[in-house]
Amino acid sequence: MPTKTTPELPGMTLAKRCLQPTERDIDDIFADVLNGCDPEDPDTGNTGKPSPDQALNALLILRLMHAHASIGQPAMLPPKGALTLIAAERSEDRKRLAVLIKELNVELLTASADIRHRLNDLEIHTHPKLGASPLELRRVAEGVEDGIMRGRAVIYIVDRMSGVSAPMASAATAQLTLPYATPEMLSAILQQIHKGKRRTKLPAGVDIGAMSELRLARVFAADSMAAAIEAITEFGLPDKTRPGITLDDVHGQPVAKAAFQQLLGDLNDWRKGSLDWSEVTSSFIFHGPPGTGKTMLAEALSGSAGVSFIRTSYSDCQKAGHQGDMLRVLTETVEKAITNAPAILFIDEIDSFYSRTGDTRFSGYMTGVVNGLLTLLDRLNSTPGVIVIGATNHLSMIDPAIIRPGRFDCHIRIDPLDRSGVMTMIAAQIPDILSGDEAQMLADQLIGQTGATVAAMLRDARTKARRDRIPMTARHIFDAAEAVAPVPDPDLLRRVALHEAGHLLMGHLSGFSTPKRAAIRGRSGEILREMPDVLTPTLANGMLNIYLAGRVTEAMFFAEISSGAGGTGRASDLALATAMALQIELNFGFADRLTWHDPTIPPNLHSHEIRIAVEKRLQASASAVRAALAPHVRDLERIAQALMDERELDRDRLSELLSAVAIPENLDKTDHPLSPAG
Repeated sequence: MPTKTTPELPGMTLAKRCLQPTERDIDDIFADVLNGCDPEDPDTGNTGKPSPDQALNALLILRLMHAHASIGQPAMLPPKGALTLIAAERSEDRKRLAVLIKELNVELLTASADIRHRLNDLEIHTHPKLGASPLELRRVAEGVEDGIMRGRAVIYIVDRMSGVSAPMASAATAQLTLPYATPEMLSAILQQIHKGKRRTKLPAGVDIGAMSELRLARVFAADSMAAAIEAITEFGLPDKTRPGITLDDVHGQPVAKAAFQQLLGDLNDWRKGSLDWSEVTSSFIFHGPPGTGKTMLAEALSGSAGVSFIRTSYSDCQKAGHQGDMLRVLTETVEKAITNAPAILFIDEIDSFYSRTGDTRFSGYMTGVVNGLLTLLDRLNSTPGVIVIGATNHLSMIDPAIIRPGRFDCHIRIDPLDRSGVMTMIAAQIPDILSGDEAQMLADQLIGQTGATVAAMLRDARTKARRDRIPMTARHIFDAAEAVAPVPDPDLLRRVALHEAGHLLMGHLSGFSTPKRAAIRGRSGEILREMPDVLTPTLANGMLNIYLAGRVTEAMFFAEISSGAGGTGRASDLALATAMALQIELNFGFADRLTWHDPTIPPNLHSHEIRIAVEKRLQASASAVRAALAPHVRDLERIAQALMDERELDRDRLSELLSAVAIPENLDKTDHPLSPAG
C-alpha cells in the first residue's frame, strides 16, 4: 500500500537552507542559487544543530511564503520604480524580516532563477517603532517615495496596511500581510531540527501565534523533540500575566458580562480567521464608584480569553519622571501589549488624563500628555488582537478626545451590586450555609454595596467563626453584615420607598420615559433614568419637578420631612434642583433674561435678585408637584409597597406599575408657573 505523504509547506526548501549549521554562511547559499544548484537537494555535509536565531528565520520564511502563496502574486520583488508592501504587526518581526530579505534577496523574492535584481537594486524601508514622532514617520514615507522616483525596487515593511496612504498603496505591485505562525509551521521546523521522520503533532490549545521570539528560542534550543514539546506545553499553562479568575467569578454586572461574552465569541472567530478585527468592539471604558470591581472585570476577561493581562495607570507612568519619561513608560507598556497580542491592556486612573481645557496652569503639560495618549490609543485600536480597557471613577473629567468612539467605543457603567449580584456572590462564596429565606434577607440588606464591601464582609464573618473556633454559621454572616449595612428601620424604609415613588410618578406624569431601574436600600434609594441630551423649557421644568418630587411626597405622608432630599451633597435632590433652576434662569435663556452667566459660580455669589428668582422658581415647582401628585396618594403607596417588597424594579416592572396611572389629557406640559409660556 503506497505511503501517504504530507504536502510540503510553501517556502520549506528555503527554510531548510536557513537551518543549515552556522558554519555554512549566507554567501554559500547565494553561491548555490547563482550556480543553479538544485534547491531540492539540501546540503547534508554539516551535522551541527541550528541556532534558535536560524530557526526563527526559517519560521519567518514559512510565514512570509504562506502570505505570498495566498495572494497568488508571481514575485515579491517589485519591478524597478515600483513598491511591495509587507505588513508585520510586531516590531520584532519587522526588524527580522528586513534583515532576512537583504540576506536572501535572490531566492526569497524571485519566483524563478531570474537574478537580474541584485542586492544593490533593492531598497528596504521599515516602519519606525511604536511611539515614533510624526516627523519620523514622514521621513520614512519620503524615503520610500524617493526610492520609487529614483527607479529602485522598493520594499516597505509597515505595521499595518490601513496606515498606508492611498497614493502609496496604488504604487504597490504586491501587498502581503505576515500571518502568525501556525502549529503546522512550528512542527515542520522542529521536524527538521530534530530529524524527525514525520511531522510532530503539537499540544492542543496552545496559541503558537502568541509566542514571542524569546519563548520560541527556548523551544528551538531544546535538546530533543520531547523537550521542545514540554517547552511548548509549559507556555500554554497560566503565567503571571494571566489572572487566575474568569467571568464565572464575576457576580452581577450583567451589561459588562454580556459585552464580554460577545467579545469572547468575536475573539474566537478572529483567531480562526473568520472575522476581521476591524469588526470587533475591542475598546471599553468602565466608569462608576470605587470598589465596584472594574479591575476584576478586566482580569476576568483575560482569564476567560486565555490572553495576557497588561496593566498600567496614570500614577505608574507619572512616577517615572517628567513628561518625556512618563510617555516613554506608557509607550513601552503599549509596545508590550502589542508584542504579546492577543492581549488586554488595562489603563487605570484614566480620569487623570483630564481635559486639556481645564486648569490653565498645567494646560501645556497636560496637552502633551493627552496628545501622547491619543497617538498610542489610535495605534492600539488598529492593532489586531489588542483589547483596551480604561477605568475611571469620574468619566466627566476625562478629555473628550480620549473617550470618543474610535478610541473607546463602548462605555459601561459599573454599579454597586444589585440583588441578583449579591445573591450569586453569596451562592458562590458561602454555599449551603444560609437557607433560601436567609439568603434573600441578606441580599435585601446588602443591595447597593460594592463587591469589595461584600467580600470584606464575608472575610469578617470567617474571622468571627475562627474566633469562636466553630464552622461559620448564619449568625456570623449576619453579624458581619450588620457592621457594613445595618438592617433598616421599617419606618425609615417606608419613607425612602415613598420618596422614590414620588420621583417615579412625577417623571411619568411629566411625560418622561420609564427609568431603567429603581432600587431602595437601608437609608437611600436610586433611580437610573435616561436624561434628554437637549433641553427645552418643558423638559427643564419637568426635570426640576422630578428633582423636588421626593421631598414633596415626604411632606404629603409624614408630619415632617427628612434630610434625605439635601443631605447627600452635590448629588442630592435639592442640589440638582437648585442647579437646574440656576441654569434655567442664567444659562439656557428660558427665563425673562438673555444674559448668560458662568454656571460654575457658586449660588451664594450670585446677586440678591438672582437668588430670589431661583428660590421663587423652586417654590413654584414644589407647589406644582404637590398639585400633580395629590390625586395619586394610593398610586404612590402602591409603588412604594412594590419597592419595599421587591427592593429592585426593572424597566418592565416599573412600566407595569406606572402605566396604571393615566396622564390627564388636558395636561399642558408647558404650563409651568414660571415658564415663558406660563
